Amino acid sequence: MNSVVLGIDGTQASRSAVRWCADHLDPGCTVIAVCGIRNFGELVMSIPPFDAAMIESKIADRLRRDWCAPLIEAGLRCRT
Repeated sequence: MNSVVLGIDGTQASRSAVRWCADHLDPGCTVIAVCGIRNFGELVMSIPPFDAAMIESKIADRLRRDWCAPLIEAGLRCRT
C-alpha cells in the first residue's frame, strides 16, 4: 500500500485510526490526512460571529502539528 486517506478530527476513534496506521503501514507510506468542517451550522450560526478563515487555519494547523505527529514519528509521510 503506497498511500492511505485518513479522516482525522481529534476524537478517540480518530486517534485509534491514526495509531493503527502508525503501527501497520510501512515507513515511507503516504498518509493523506483530512479533516472536514462545515461552512454552515454551529460554526457559522455561532454568536458572536467568528472569522471562518481564522478557524479553518487553526484547525489545519492542529491537524498538521498535533494530530499527524504520531504518523510522522512512525516514519510515514503525511500530507494534509
